[in-house]
Amino acid sequence: MSAPWAENLSAEYIQVVIGGFEELPGGILFKSSEPILISDIEQLPAKSLLKDIGVQEGVRGVDLWPLVYKDDVVAAIGCYYDEPHVGSDAEQEVMLTFARQAAVALVNARLFDETRRRATHLEALNAIITEVAAASDLEHLLDITLDHTLRALGLHIGRIWVEEQHIQHEMPTSLGEIFEQLNHEAQDSGTPTIAIQDWEILTEGDQYYHYWPKLKGYDLRASLTVPLVSEGRMVGGLCIASQQPRNWLTEEIALVEGVGRQLAGAVERIALLERIQENAEQVQHIIDTVPEGVILLDEEMRVVLANPVAQTYLINLGVFAAGDILTNLGQKPLEDLLKPELQNLWYDA
Repeated sequence: MSAPWAENLSAEYIQVVIGGFEELPGGILFKSSEPILISDIEQLPAKSLLKDIGVQEGVRGVDLWPLVYKDDVVAAIGCYYDEPHVGSDAEQEVMLTFARQAAVALVNARLFDETRRRATHLEALNAIITEVAAASDLEHLLDITLDHTLRALGLHIGRIWVEEQHIQHEMPTSLGEIFEQLNHEAQDSGTPTIAIQDWEILTEGDQYYHYWPKLKGYDLRASLTVPLVSEGRMVGGLCIASQQPRNWLTEEIALVEGVGRQLAGAVERIALLERIQENAEQVQHIIDTVPEGVILLDEEMRVVLANPVAQTYLINLGVFAAGDILTNLGQKPLEDLLKPELQNLWYDA
């Protein structure tokens, strides 16, 4: 329940109405879908919550009009009067017509927003998938992934960490470390995704309430944290945060979880690539330092690799660079040199 727009009503009144919604006529309105017209709240029972808060607000008359779409109440309009009020039949007919049209317009607007939001999410995920497929640098991948994710959700605070490496946008390092602890605790407890709508309203009975004292000093109210898991092993985490309370939508959570899965796979692939490169460098070092000449040829006898000793031989033979075709070594054709000596392949034990 929320009140996205109000005029000439105090913030205190709106807060009480939202907090006590089920006890007020608005709670009944959303169940019955019929208008509730109260000509004078002073005629309500003495223990009525609406009477108590209405008198303090200076309200006497209240008309509540449901916005009904396909038998469901999707919203409501409240009209408040500082004097007792009884609307005429014509006024009521106008409000009913307006409420019906407003309900259709509101549903259409919500559908449009949902379509646009999903298109934005899909665009962000596709961009991340493209980056993941081509990425060879982990730091660049983390940075651009976090940027795409935050922009898709209209946020600007976030952090991604992989083992000792991390990227963060407008999030202090100390705050990021708290979310890393939270991520590890959630993984151990079997609830990997943590969506907190408002840290301030958590109570001592809530699972992660003990983190709130650590977070009080930071300007944030909501957070969404997911692990990066590859082949059953947690390799890092992703956290985004909001300075305002936020009702995390199902598709928003799905987007961040999808980003986490893509990123986790890329982390493993980049780590494997780094190991392969490291092994290749070790092999290259060995080839470069052995005292014999080593030459690698392709199918067309082109020189693919030659160590320093072999390069000296090639220069003397008139073959100067990788990519040149090698046909002879000295006066002997290369085909003859590469032909196996079959007679010496077998020996008696």
